[in-house]
Amino acid sequence: MLRRTLAIQALLAALLGLALLLAPWAPLQRFWLDAQLRWAASTQPPSEVLVFDIDDASLAALRDDIGPWPFGRDVYALVLEVLRDAGARAVVLDLMLADPRPGDEALARAMQRPGAPMLLAAAGVPPVRPPRLAGPVPDDHQVWAQMSLPSPSLTGERALQVGVITTPLDEDGVLRHWALWHAAPEGRWPLLPLAVLQALGEPSLLVADANGRVTPILGQEPLVFPFHRLVRSARDGAVQDSALRAARGAVVFIGAGSLLGDRVMTAMGQRHGTVLLAQAYAAMRDGQGLRALAPIQQLGLLMLALVPALHALLRGRYDLRLCVRSSAWVVLLLVLAMLAAHGLKRWVDPSPALAVLLAVAWMHGLWQGRMSRREAERLRAQQGLAEQTAEAKARFLSNVSQELRTPLSTVMGAAELLELGELSEAQRRQLRLLLGASRSLQRLIDELLDYSHLDLQRLRLQPGAVHLPSLLQELMQQQQRQAGDADVRCELISADLPEWVHVDAARLTQVLGNLLRNAIQFSPHGRVTLELRQQADGRFEFAVSDTGIGIAGSQLQRIFEPFSQGQGGEQQLGGTGLGLAVSRELVRLMGGDIEVQSVPGAGSRFAFTIDLPGTEAPAPTEPSGGATRALTPGLTLLLAEADELHAALHIAQLEPQGLRLERAANGHLALALAQRLPFDLVLLDLQLPGLDGHRVARGIREHEAQHGLPRVPILALSAHSGMQAVQASLEAGCDEHLCKPLSFSLLLQALQRWAPAQSRASQATALALEDLHALAPATQRHAHAAVFLGRWGEAWAGVRTDAARSRALLADLLECARGIGDEPLQQAAQRLDELLALPVLPLREQVRSEEAVQQAVAAALLALR
Repeated sequence: MLRRTLAIQALLAALLGLALLLAPWAPLQRFWLDAQLRWAASTQPPSEVLVFDIDDASLAALRDDIGPWPFGRDVYALVLEVLRDAGARAVVLDLMLADPRPGDEALARAMQRPGAPMLLAAAGVPPVRPPRLAGPVPDDHQVWAQMSLPSPSLTGERALQVGVITTPLDEDGVLRHWALWHAAPEGRWPLLPLAVLQALGEPSLLVADANGRVTPILGQEPLVFPFHRLVRSARDGAVQDSALRAARGAVVFIGAGSLLGDRVMTAMGQRHGTVLLAQAYAAMRDGQGLRALAPIQQLGLLMLALVPALHALLRGRYDLRLCVRSSAWVVLLLVLAMLAAHGLKRWVDPSPALAVLLAVAWMHGLWQGRMSRREAERLRAQQGLAEQTAEAKARFLSNVSQELRTPLSTVMGAAELLELGELSEAQRRQLRLLLGASRSLQRLIDELLDYSHLDLQRLRLQPGAVHLPSLLQELMQQQQRQAGDADVRCELISADLPEWVHVDAARLTQVLGNLLRNAIQFSPHGRVTLELRQQADGRFEFAVSDTGIGIAGSQLQRIFEPFSQGQGGEQQLGGTGLGLAVSRELVRLMGGDIEVQSVPGAGSRFAFTIDLPGTEAPAPTEPSGGATRALTPGLTLLLAEADELHAALHIAQLEPQGLRLERAANGHLALALAQRLPFDLVLLDLQLPGLDGHRVARGIREHEAQHGLPRVPILALSAHSGMQAVQASLEAGCDEHLCKPLSFSLLLQALQRWAPAQSRASQATALALEDLHALAPATQRHAHAAVFLGRWGEAWAGVRTDAARSRALLADLLECARGIGDEPLQQAAQRLDELLALPVLPLREQVRSEEAVQQAVAAALLALR
């Protein structure tokens, strides 16, 4: 496929070049010819050529001596004799002498005398229609309707020597090509410069093209003298005049530069017609002209320009860089070919070759751009797939963490409840093992989530004001407690600790805790130290050192790789291999990096340096419920929790504290209960069926605003602990976001912060609490209907092709509609069930009935909300 495309492109480029070669674009061709004519032009005036110009100064100077213009022709006879005496080879009179004038006899006698010949000018008149000529005319002759010849009165015994001074211009009005032979009804004549050569018996060294034209190179103008100097020298006999001395051995051209119509535009600019004739004569005499390159040579240049396309075709692939390089070489070869052609007096039109090069480069560029776009699309698709995969992994980890945190919270809570009871020492040790394993599992979940967020670059620091001495002392005490019976002493070494710093306390604690736990784990005995010191640049270095088994040098960098475990001493570093990887990334987010030094058998040192900018101590704040206080017995708490085990745990934890709990197993029921009854606190799980926790919180706040009710504290429970999750809960109307697994002590502290001093429920009517259970069945039915109808479309799409299952689902829909008293929904479901019972099912009626059911379901959902 690619080779065929390359072949087609090469063929198209070749056809374009051939088209320009056979039918060249004249303006572009003239541009290249003009450039090469200017390039080849000589900067020296031609030798043995002289021009006497009858300019305005000469007319004014000779007016008193010989009269006004036109002069009597005896003047030309006089100057002819003087020029012959001065040694001129020939005299060319570039003046139209068509009419008889005084002095014709004297001029005729002078021309008949021996000596340098005088040539006269003839001018052709362009034909309006093809003229009638006597006999056939060669194709290389320029045909005129009429030829304006010198007056017959100038004719003597010898025939006049006449040359044509007119030649057609190109379409743009520029003279480039000179026709050598001219024909008219009166006869045939050569171009005036050619006539001069013939009169002198010299050949023309310029070869004409098929149309009988030559292209002379017009360089520097010849010597030009004013005509009045020649006349006065002739009358005064001043044969030593410099103008006459210059005429010796030269061909002298005499013309009238004062005539406006005698100016002609050439490739070298505008020139006087007599000067042009003199230059053309010199060019024809010296062979200074250009001929077009032969067709076979032009075809060779065209083939040269096809080299990049043919090279790509042979390689069978695109390579834009190689195409550009080969095109540059071809351009260089074209320049060399033009130089060689210049040496051969040829002019080159490189337009076809350049067009082929540009066409090949353009087509290659188009294809390369197309391939680049395809590659970019492929990379974007791969990147999108990778992002989707990473997003799916993050969602999976998030969902798994939610599923793990809920039972883990139940396990930890139950263990904490057991710990409060009467237990033997052996049972307490077993409980401590259970709690330790639970905390290890919790750390594993946290590390997996952190790594997924770091992988997606979603993890953000949440710095705030932190009392650093308290944070470090509490951390060391906690690590010492977790060390248990191990013969390891944890020490904090610090001096001049800053009091309050601006840092993310949770992430700093996570990093230091991970390093300390690793140090304790692999130090069977000895000491583990946390050292903090300020460096000279103002940054702070944290270093965790141990006297443990150490790490092999080959493993020092590998231990920071995700899901890898290093080999230290005789033991393997346990865990998932994520702790150090996550810790390093967190430190990098803080502006530092973890460095490690270790000696196998002697211990390790992990250190990192970060900025700890000082800050002011935050102002003390209190929650809306006032300072932390003991819970008031009799408070009513709404527990919105779908998980049975977790709900049972909270009830077992809180009922002994004197709280009265009412549980809602879904979002609709939770919102309905919160809107009808005055609760003192709401403990709201965010993962609720029907309505999620955020929508429930918004519904409660909207109800309070509409009825002017006091704000009930809402504590959100979630497995998500990130900044976005916390912000989303607060924006939904929750007062605090609690993350699972949640210890009983932390839960109790949160309730104490937000619980009111006096129960709102106790001040309400006595009937309110009694109606709670009476309202529950109807509320449960509506909550079930909201969940069932919300999933109707998905459920129906899965069973509509199975008659038995679809009728069973319709029976459930009918029961749901009766439970909520929705008559239109009952009728739509009944009609569809009757259609499905028919032996031959009318498809159009089935579609209409399904649409009616969908509309009724949507209306019922709207009413429930």
